[in-house]
Amino acid sequence: MTSAPSREWTKDETAQFIYRIETLPELWDASSDLYKDRYRRTRAIAALASEFNTDCREVSRKMHNLRTQLNAELRKIKKRRKKSGADVDDDSIRSSWQFFETLRFMIPFCKSDDSAPCYLTPENPESDSNTQDSNEEHSSQQIVQTSYSPLPKRRHTGTRSDTVLDTALQILQTKDDDQIFGDFVTSVLRNINNPQLKQNLKLTIQRAVLEAQEMDLANSYA
Repeated sequence: MTSAPSREWTKDETAQFIYRIETLPELWDASSDLYKDRYRRTRAIAALASEFNTDCREVSRKMHNLRTQLNAELRKIKKRRKKSGADVDDDSIRSSWQFFETLRFMIPFCKSDDSAPCYLTPENPESDSNTQDSNEEHSSQQIVQTSYSPLPKRRHTGTRSDTVLDTALQILQTKDDDQIFGDFVTSVLRNINNPQLKQNLKLTIQRAVLEAQEMDLANSYA
């Protein structure tokens, strides 16, 4: 199944996206306890997807691209300072990238060497950003998709009793209502051929799930 094309972000949308990320420390502040909460990070990505009318995959891709560009700009600055003999803290040598200043809040969590990416995960600070984004995207997709592992197939013996037993095992395979509904949603999504319709359905489900979770959390603290 082919993936949907990447979204084209305007400068204003990118600026607003960065502003929203700054308000969500669970996505970038490795010193925060919120950052260690994978569930909060997953919810934050899903919320951004809903707010910017896109999906979790695109949010993860956009975050990865911004971090990659930020690291590239930091390396350029370091090389130019070294070449000119300037002090490492010399602010006269700056980046010309228009989003560099608005992303300054991420710099403390970026490595100072020439190759390391921004600090990404509390479990493994030096893991590749592609792995992090893939993990977050997978977790976010699990909000609206549920899968199960079927029981191993029995070796066919050709007898009627075995056929009946196999059928019984399939019936007895435990799947609660939530899992059945999740499988139904997954099946529907896979059978929609129009990419835009599929995208709209995903966004509708994401919004509905987020709203229900927020109501449930509010009731639990009432």
